[in-house]
Amino acid sequence: SWWLGSHRSKANIEFLKAAARLNTDYIKRQLAVSENMLSGYAFDSIAKSLPKLNYPMPDLKSTVADFTASFSKLFGPSLGIQDFLKLPEYAVSGASREVFLTAHVISKIPAEQIEPKPEEASVIDEATQESSSCIELLKEVDPALTRPFVGAHEAMRTGSSDRARHVLVSLREFWDHLLRRLAPDEQVLDWIPEAKNDYLHKGKPTRPARFSYVCRNIDHKPLRKFVQHDSRMYSILFDLFQRVHDLGAGLSDEQLRAIVLRSDSMLLYILKIHGEPI
Repeated sequence: SWWLGSHRSKANIEFLKAAARLNTDYIKRQLAVSENMLSGYAFDSIAKSLPKLNYPMPDLKSTVADFTASFSKLFGPSLGIQDFLKLPEYAVSGASREVFLTAHVISKIPAEQIEPKPEEASVIDEATQESSSCIELLKEVDPALTRPFVGAHEAMRTGSSDRARHVLVSLREFWDHLLRRLAPDEQVLDWIPEAKNDYLHKGKPTRPARFSYVCRNIDHKPLRKFVQHDSRMYSILFDLFQRVHDLGAGLSDEQLRAIVLRSDSMLLYILKIHGEPI
């Protein structure tokens, strides 16, 4: 693990004491499985398996690279002890879960599906159980938002041939409503720095602008950066699944479950940050 170094300096001992409050076994398993899934991943295989997709694969590759790099900066060896101590448990466990579920979704993109290995299946089950608590936090923000959230889950469980469209529409509708609830137009517009022109589209705040606004009070720059890359990562994956569906390629049950679980995990992370800014 990146926090279990070979040095045993006083500083490192304090760092290990701080890490002891975390479920390190769980996090280590998540990161080990993630590394195995992403290491040497052939992104070109996605393009070959979906030749009609016409998706900018280098954009996906660079987004994954930026996303994992932001995670490394958040919890890498260069992280100071005091910075680490500022972070609540959910910031560490939630980030590692996001990395794992990103790898999980990417593994489901190729048309030829591969059964998950036992260690991957075990971590998926744990991530599913952990992310299921997001609905309780959602109710605290706005009970009305549970309608499209539950709608996506219910659509996934139906036997309807059109369930993929219902799932994707419900997810998009849910995130649009949630972000407008957490980051209202007027407040975001007043907050946006003048230099951030990419935060506006036709006079309205963009999704990255809203995510950044939600994280505006985080007194921890690496975490703010990670959340920004995390939100972009999810958006790229969701748009990719949307394009697959729009082209009539269809989405398997495994693909739908993967993107819904990734959405639930990110929701839990965002609501934790919103409720407990660092």
